[in-house]
Amino acid sequence: MRNGRRRGSPSRLTSFILIPISILFVFGCGDDNGSNPDFECEHCEHWTVLTPDHRGSFPDYHPGSLPSERLLAFSSDLGTDNVENIWVQRWVQATDETTLFPITNSERDEFDPAWSPDGNWLAFTRSADERFDIYVINVEDLSNPGDEVRLTSETPIPGDPTELPFRPSGPVWLDEDEILFSNGVDVFAVTLGPDMTPVAIEKVIDDPSDYIFSNVDDFKENQVSAYRDGAGEDHIFFVSDTRVPLGSIFIRAIDVETGENIQAEIFLEGSPTMVETPRVVGGRPAGRTGTRYRVGARVTNQDAENTFCDTLISEEITVFQNDTSVVELEFEEDRGTILLITESNAAKLFYDGNKLSSISADTTVIDCVFPGVDHVVKIESITRFFPGGNKPVVDSACVRLDPEGTAVVRLNATDLDSLGMSDSACVGFTAKPRNRGQNKMSGVQDHLPIMWQYDSENGSYTALVGHGLDETGIDIDATPSFPSVSPDGRYVALILEFSALIVLDLDSGGGWLINLPGEAGINICDREIAYPTWSPDGTRIAVSMSPCVDQPSSDGNSAEFRVWEVNWESARTQ
Repeated sequence: MRNGRRRGSPSRLTSFILIPISILFVFGCGDDNGSNPDFECEHCEHWTVLTPDHRGSFPDYHPGSLPSERLLAFSSDLGTDNVENIWVQRWVQATDETTLFPITNSERDEFDPAWSPDGNWLAFTRSADERFDIYVINVEDLSNPGDEVRLTSETPIPGDPTELPFRPSGPVWLDEDEILFSNGVDVFAVTLGPDMTPVAIEKVIDDPSDYIFSNVDDFKENQVSAYRDGAGEDHIFFVSDTRVPLGSIFIRAIDVETGENIQAEIFLEGSPTMVETPRVVGGRPAGRTGTRYRVGARVTNQDAENTFCDTLISEEITVFQNDTSVVELEFEEDRGTILLITESNAAKLFYDGNKLSSISADTTVIDCVFPGVDHVVKIESITRFFPGGNKPVVDSACVRLDPEGTAVVRLNATDLDSLGMSDSACVGFTAKPRNRGQNKMSGVQDHLPIMWQYDSENGSYTALVGHGLDETGIDIDATPSFPSVSPDGRYVALILEFSALIVLDLDSGGGWLINLPGEAGINICDREIAYPTWSPDGTRIAVSMSPCVDQPSSDGNSAEFRVWEVNWESARTQ
């Protein structure tokens, strides 16, 4: 939204100042009346303009704010030439007096103010040359803010190689000493020491979009909101740029003797994920009738390796859109062995679709083979090709073993006449495990970014796109943005297409459209809206919102966004 504004030479404030001003809080569409004295506004009784005389955006209520005395942090270019700094506004209902406190005074744009849970600190984002970074500042004395502390940089933690690319922004406090943010790619948590300097940083979202396509880089997660419940579990909401219909898979590795979970690494489509069981792996492309994936697990725990070998077990699982499929991979102690005899040393070896290594001896031993299921061994010549084509010569066989059994399999990828004549050690094998590596675009549709809820208690991801909104008549394919979770964790406010305010009920799955001021009736008023935030008691939502399109800005550029507040329960569509 700031990209549409002109950047001129800053005219700087020389010192921190208090600006007491008496403002009659304007209910409804007072900022639109100047251009049309006959303006009649619908739904205005639910709305209040909180910053009527100056630009304001990125609002955040002080956690101790009361209806009778509100403290609101926001970003504004008040007193400057198009440079946005952090301000705090105090409004006292009894006297209807508003006081403004300048918190920062830099020559860079600053935005995303976020109060700490105790209200003593403000975190915010500052733009710099080719990057953003997050700072905190003490605001116990609003008239004399403390020194700033920088939390992010390219490598913010001494001795920690974690790099933060160009755009750390959107700080959210999880606790007095822990802040979430997105760097434009991933979601991180930074832990703060007693002096508020960063002491640890970790990635907290395991990319529900990862592992979809082998040729796609990391998907981007941003626009974070979160709350920590009474049990200490985190509930994180964010937007991902995934553009596919999605499902998820819950994967467990089980000891068949005890029924207990075994720590094992998850494989998807034959590729290791560096994610361990048990785990919900989200972001799986899914078609309307379901899409099949080959899912595996390899024992990685050292104690388990002594018992269960380093064995990869895999099977196909059907994934449905917005649903979680469950796969349990059973490990047992007894294993078999395959002796693979080849008549060509110049070949590649594949076991259950996974490339092992080039064959360097006549006999290759594959041990710790899981008994009672079908396995496929295949060799592929790297020197011979079919006549008239570039397809390599291959030979394969299926194997099924009894516990502690041994199978001898002969494969030949040299002599074309012998193809298909190799011995088979199993009976009733009907099809090879499907290698979807060349068909990973199956089920892909042109969907818009997706809003997610992450639950740290069980590591699950839930897609909130269209979450109950179809019943309200809202276009569920509209782009969601700026999630904001209510203080009690029950509701999420979000914006669709910068033009609609939505509230989702996470308990019931319902959703409401919140009427904007002047959006209907005899007057057409198109507005842009962004950055919702909840009042501490959960009764009101503050947003950044533009005036009607016929209202010019003070500098003749894009519309001046101001902070508005709505009683969302009275304003919602019934």
